[in-house]
Amino acid sequence: MAGIALDPAAVDRLVAWLAVEWRGARPDDRLLTGASPIASSTRRRPAPGAGRPTAALFGLGHYAKTQIVPHIGEHLDLIRVHELDPVQIGVRRTDRWSWDTSPLPADDDQADVLLIAGYHHTHAPLARAALRRGSAAVVEKPVVTTEEDLEELAKLIDGGGRLFTCFQRRHSPINAWLREDLRLGEAREPMVYSAVVYEEPLPARHWYRWPASRTRLVSNGCHWIDHFLWLNDFAPVRRATVTSARTGTFTVYVELVNDAILALVLTSAGGSRYGLREHTELRANGVTATIVDGARYTAEAGSRILRRRRVNRLDSYPAMYRGICERLVAGAPGDDAREIRAVAELTLRLDAAATRQGSGS
Repeated sequence: MAGIALDPAAVDRLVAWLAVEWRGARPDDRLLTGASPIASSTRRRPAPGAGRPTAALFGLGHYAKTQIVPHIGEHLDLIRVHELDPVQIGVRRTDRWSWDTSPLPADDDQADVLLIAGYHHTHAPLARAALRRGSAAVVEKPVVTTEEDLEELAKLIDGGGRLFTCFQRRHSPINAWLREDLRLGEAREPMVYSAVVYEEPLPARHWYRWPASRTRLVSNGCHWIDHFLWLNDFAPVRRATVTSARTGTFTVYVELVNDAILALVLTSAGGSRYGLREHTELRANGVTATIVDGARYTAEAGSRILRRRRVNRLDSYPAMYRGICERLVAGAPGDDAREIRAVAELTLRLDAAATRQGSGS
C-alpha cells in the first residue's frame, strides 16, 4: 500500500505473531519485542491543551476510532497511536499524533495514560507494562484472559497502580432507574437477573476465535457478568455453572451469597437487524424491569407501569470515558482490585468449564 513503510523483517514478524496467536500462544509469546517499522514517523503538532495528561493508544480499530478517540480529547492529550494493521492505519495518516507499530510501549513513550484496546490477550500484558512504569491504564474488556494475568495485575493494583476498566453497562442512565424502581438499596428481596444475548456470527478466522481470546464468555459475556456483580456490590459467588451446547450457545447460572441469581444465555443464532441484541429482565421487591437492546426500558409492578424510557444505547460510551477521564485528571484511584478480581475470576472459571465441555474432557 502506498505511503506505508513496512520493511520485510517487520512483515515477517507480524506474520509469525499472527501464526502464534492462531495456534494458541504461550504467555511469553503474546507481545513481540523489536524495532517498530513505523516508529514516530510523523511529528505531532503541539496540543492546544498544554498541561493535560498525555495518552498513548494501543489498537486503532473501529471501536477506538468511534468511541475512544472522539471522547477523550476534552481531558487527555493523545500523543501516540500504536497499531499493527496497515489497513487500520490507512494511507492518509494524521499528524495530530505520532505513529508506532510496536506492540510494546516505545522507550521514548512517556505517556501518563495507556489506552488499551487491541487484541484481548494483549490487554493484561500492556496494563502491567503501564503500571510498572507509573502510568495509568485504561483497559477495554476483557481486562485479563488468564488466571496468571489476573494475579500479576492484582498485585500491581494493590501496590498503588491505577487501572480503569471499561465496562460501559455501568455507565448507562438505565442504572439509576433500576436502582430506584427495584428499590435495590432496601435489600428486602434478592435480585433475579435474566438475559438472552444474541451476538453476530463471526468469520471462521476472526481474532475473537483465536484460542488466546478464549470463548465468547470472556469476549462479550463479561459485560453481563460484570453488570450483575456490580449491581450486587460484588457479593461473593455461592454457585456457578455453565452449559456449552454444540450449536455454540452458552447457558450460565450464577448464585451469590446474598441469594441474587444470574441466568444468562449467549448465542449467535437469532435475528440481526440491529447487530448485537439483548432481552434482559431484572426482578426484585415486586418490580420487574425490562431492558431491550440496551435502549428500551420498562419497569412494572403488578398491573402498573412505573416507568417507560428510551435511550441511545451508545450514550453509555461517552459517559464512561468522561467519567474515567475526570478521575484521571483529578488523580483519583483506579478501580479496586477486589472488584476486578471478582469479575475476572468468575468469568474465567465459567470459561474454563465451558471449554472442558467443548473438548469432551
